[in-house]
Amino acid sequence: QNSKMKTFVFAVTSSLLSCCHSSQFSLNPFIHQFRKFFRPSKSPPKPEMMVVMSLSVNGTNVIPSEILNELGVPLLGKKFDEKNLGMCVRSVNQWLSGEGYVLTSVTQANMFDEGKLVLQIQEPLVSKSKPVEIVFLRRGNSSLPFVESFGNKGKTRETTIVRALDLKAGQPFKVDLDGLRGIHRSNLFDYVGIVGGKQAKEEKAASLVLALAEKKSTVFEPGITKGLFDSQWAGEISFEERNLFGRNYLLGVDFLKEIDMKKESFKLRFGNNRFGRKGAWMTTFFRDPFKLKPSAEIINEKELRQYDAKLPKDVHNTASAAGGYDCRTREGFNVKFHWPFGNWAGILSGCYEEYSERNKRENSVVFSGDVNRSFFAKNFVSKNYSL
Repeated sequence: QNSKMKTFVFAVTSSLLSCCHSSQFSLNPFIHQFRKFFRPSKSPPKPEMMVVMSLSVNGTNVIPSEILNELGVPLLGKKFDEKNLGMCVRSVNQWLSGEGYVLTSVTQANMFDEGKLVLQIQEPLVSKSKPVEIVFLRRGNSSLPFVESFGNKGKTRETTIVRALDLKAGQPFKVDLDGLRGIHRSNLFDYVGIVGGKQAKEEKAASLVLALAEKKSTVFEPGITKGLFDSQWAGEISFEERNLFGRNYLLGVDFLKEIDMKKESFKLRFGNNRFGRKGAWMTTFFRDPFKLKPSAEIINEKELRQYDAKLPKDVHNTASAAGGYDCRTREGFNVKFHWPFGNWAGILSGCYEEYSERNKRENSVVFSGDVNRSFFAKNFVSKNYSL
């Protein structure tokens, strides 16, 4: 062994001297001598000849070890096989997408000695400057249903989508799938699709590119109606804005005025359904004047005329032997909160109502709670509690 080392030192020294005398310095002679004297006796085994004994990931901590072992069943304890590796990688990527990590994926697989397989995962963070980038679409033709809108103009704000998807700046890129499904189910868009990710300005950060085709969010409907029971004509106006200021707020106004009623009926609605997420709310202010038939004791025409004479001046009533009407007004406001959890949802509402009839006034406050289970679950259960 000593003689071999002396020979190696002599050979390296000779190579270096020869290199120094040449016009161009090169380490090729040195590398040649190194490979000649220290060439390994055996070449490392090929991956396909090794048995996968363990599976681990690098680049993320979001996959529990028990889930990783379950996903690695096609590989563990078996000889390395590219087909089984592909199945395992697809399973890992599907699990990540199913948990909301839509931009996280396996980028590389390395096989080491002793059967250790390591999957390299690329996990971007949520960009602090631009978490979401929206591509607005418009209606196209039969061959291409949606195309990019001119100037990429749209109403929905990016901050609205960020809140719906519950994206937290600087955290691993995880999308709230309930929020994404809520955007799909909302009445605001004809099309919702994830295009992919875009490299952000910050290091290891990305922006989610989302394609949206918006529906018309403003509805205005004036009209004239005739009652089915009293045959009275009325004018009505209905207005609704479903995406106020591009923030998913709903503003609705319903107005109705009957010819023989001095007081008009109206309903003002304002709220935000938060795309079905926790904290959805709706507030309604209303006034609803309506007519009541007189009591059954009034049975003849003389008593009916005496009853009609006592009606409020703002009520023009056509007295007849069939019966007169009294006026009663119901007004107040209602507040409702919606709180989903899993397949269940809790609804809490409170209502203040005031009734006025002639010179009498009645007040009432009603609180109600409702717990129900989604129709998509195996069984539907609903419970209601009121005070």
